[in-house]
Amino acid sequence: MSVLSAIGFISDRELTKMLSAQLAMPVAPFDLLEAEETAVRTLPADFARLHRLLPYRFFSGSLLVAATEPVDTGVLNKMRRFTRNPVLIYLASDLEVEAALERHYGGEEAAAAGDPV
Repeated sequence: MSVLSAIGFISDRELTKMLSAQLAMPVAPFDLLEAEETAVRTLPADFARLHRLLPYRFFSGSLLVAATEPVDTGVLNKMRRFTRNPVLIYLASDLEVEAALERHYGGEEAAAAGDPV
């Protein structure tokens, strides 16, 4: 979360929209908490948490993925290997991605304990 959104100067969603314009990345037009389980299962939880990614759904043969920042080529290539599909990246806020990771992959305690999620 940015300082600006932490002090209430701007909402997390508004900040994401501004970053979207600056980074030339589309904002995720979907509710991350409603991600499809088939999509979520394409990325291992530790990989998704490490890179702050949430696979949302498949659309026309591509996997739609929400990210908190631009994804570098190496990470994108790894996602393609995991999914065996083209990957389309959408920008989402830290708060949205964190909540979705928690819901779909479980909490950090589950990750640290090695519990299956």
